[in-house]
Amino acid sequence: MNRRNFKEIIHEAVQRFGVMTMDGEQNEISELKINEWLDRNYPEENKTNMKIIKPTSDDQNPKEGSIRIFLAGSIEMGAAEDWQTALTDRSEHLNVTFYNPRREEWDSSWTQEQKSPQFNYQVNWELDMLDDADLIFMYFSPGTKSPISLMELGAYGSSNKMIVCCPEGFWRRGNVEIFCTRHNIPFFSNLDDAIGGLATKVHLQQRYSKVRW
Repeated sequence: MNRRNFKEIIHEAVQRFGVMTMDGEQNEISELKINEWLDRNYPEENKTNMKIIKPTSDDQNPKEGSIRIFLAGSIEMGAAEDWQTALTDRSEHLNVTFYNPRREEWDSSWTQEQKSPQFNYQVNWELDMLDDADLIFMYFSPGTKSPISLMELGAYGSSNKMIVCCPEGFWRRGNVEIFCTRHNIPFFSNLDDAIGGLATKVHLQQRYSKVRW
């Protein structure tokens, strides 16, 4: 039995019966916990060739048969933590392609004007990948303003492909939460739970044959 088949059995058992403790109490188990257990017990089957594409990547083609995920959200250098790396490091078991707009070599001297070649390319790359993505994972980092992310939330809020993580401390958390409620967008308050929610979304998309071959 391979990792994927075993994982599907776990999912179905959890969905139908929950998880029973020794004293008979029923507890919930997260997608993240399932993946961590599989990582420990089936390490050799954990290599699914997850792919990351950045604006500067030579190969801009997503992995065939994978779910395409755009990593939207706070990037503000010096203010936002590198949550993108934290997420991708913990998602290696997924058959996905991540579109990561974060550029380590970003030059602050580039003018934010349409006529600037570097800026024009970056913005259009992000918009193209947002359109192409099957899922959009958006993280609002406390301590940032993230105006572009707020704009993208409004632009893609009705796309039915968003997952939002907005911890306590983000200056417009209440607005984001209400918007997500109105548009039925999965909303999480911490990155761990959001990563688990993303893994479940990927599982459902693959199970119901929404992958583009």
